[in-house]
Amino acid sequence: MRRLAIMLPTIAVLLVGQAPSQTPQAPGPVKTQPVPVVSAPLPPSPDHAPILDQGTTPVPLNSSSPILRTLRRMEPNCLDAIFHLCWSSPPADGPLYKSYEQRRMAEDFELGDDYLKRKNYRGAEFRFEDVLQIEPNNAEATFKLAEALRNLSRNAEACAHYKNYLGIAPDGAFADRAKKGLQKLSPCPVVPVQ
Repeated sequence: MRRLAIMLPTIAVLLVGQAPSQTPQAPGPVKTQPVPVVSAPLPPSPDHAPILDQGTTPVPLNSSSPILRTLRRMEPNCLDAIFHLCWSSPPADGPLYKSYEQRRMAEDFELGDDYLKRKNYRGAEFRFEDVLQIEPNNAEATFKLAEALRNLSRNAEACAHYKNYLGIAPDGAFADRAKKGLQKLSPCPVVPVQ
């Protein structure tokens, strides 16, 4: 009890900020300063949302702006039923293929062109052979396969593909280059039959 009597004036000094006197005094009213309460602004309610201008026309889905097309593709499509399901739209800029073979042929052709530019003639050979398996009379693939084979020093096969190209498209875009390739390889070596 004695300890409590000693501690009470010390606590009062800490709270009130007055020095303890010899005679204990009853605590007077404590002056407090009001603490300003800062409240966060309330979120806007749907009733106060701005009304969109009804006079403007929306951007069409097939807009010519590549930025708007890209942004529209990135917007998710959502379905909220029993569970939440979202998916994005497929890219609409690329060509739509009727079959898997056409898509694979286009990919092989594009990679083959890239391999030829990078002087990866072996990779180009494989890609253009794949294109010719799907479409045997593809003139451009035939010519580019001949170019790849000539750069791999497989002259007999290159000569056969140059001749095949000239048979498919005698007045084609690569006809002059095919004739020059045949002149460089003349006389054409005979391909041994296996």
